[in-house]
Amino acid sequence: MKEKFKELIHAVTEKGANGLEKARSSGTTKKVVTVVGAFLTVVIVLIVCVKALSYLMASVYNFVDTHFFGVAASAAGISYLVLQHNEKMAKQKKFEAEKQAGLDNQRQRFVKGCYKRVGQFLFTNIFTASNFQDLTSCLRPYRPQDMGNETLDAYTLNGVMYLRFNIPKATNELLDTNLIRSVIQGLCDEKIRTGGLSPLISAGKNQYLYVDKVEDMVISVALIFVLDFDDTYIQQVAYQQAMNDVIARENSERSLRDNDYD
Repeated sequence: MKEKFKELIHAVTEKGANGLEKARSSGTTKKVVTVVGAFLTVVIVLIVCVKALSYLMASVYNFVDTHFFGVAASAAGISYLVLQHNEKMAKQKKFEAEKQAGLDNQRQRFVKGCYKRVGQFLFTNIFTASNFQDLTSCLRPYRPQDMGNETLDAYTLNGVMYLRFNIPKATNELLDTNLIRSVIQGLCDEKIRTGGLSPLISAGKNQYLYVDKVEDMVISVALIFVLDFDDTYIQQVAYQQAMNDVIARENSERSLRDNDYD
């Protein structure tokens, strides 16, 4: 029995020695040491961070406890300044929105007031050009009012002023809308350069009336123009129109008073 126990201990010892030798030869020991070292490093870093955070929180607490009224006053002051800034920004945004709404209303009135004048200019000066039909395959309308009306065809979109006019086609075939756009823009530039578009545009380089798009509508063509006037000009026109209305009203009232006197 004693001999068997000795043999068992000898076998276990031998197997352990062989295992250590194999681990040493395969580098397992080095890997284990590396993993254990990395784990210990992480643990140490976490402990240091927790200690540092605890120290920081304690320092903050002590500072607030010592200077409570000063901290409270500073917080209240900062909150007041933030609220004042936010309120000022809200008022500024409201003012800008109201200002933009006023400008948009002026633009809307302006573009509708320009519709008939631009339509008459196109009817009289552009669609009567000798080569207009040959170049565009479009016809001159019978009357200016056949091209549209300011209620539906003069509008603003995203601050841009648009005018839409419809003219009949001379053929049922699809037309080259880019060619039509180029021809009409060239004719407009030439007529404005030599004679202007009274009373909106003085004679000279055209910087205000542009053909934005041409659409083939099967039996007619839609011409969409853009009026590119700045807000200062529009406000001047609005002011002048308002003054004209006041003068006309005063003259009308004066005429009525004179008639009553007679």
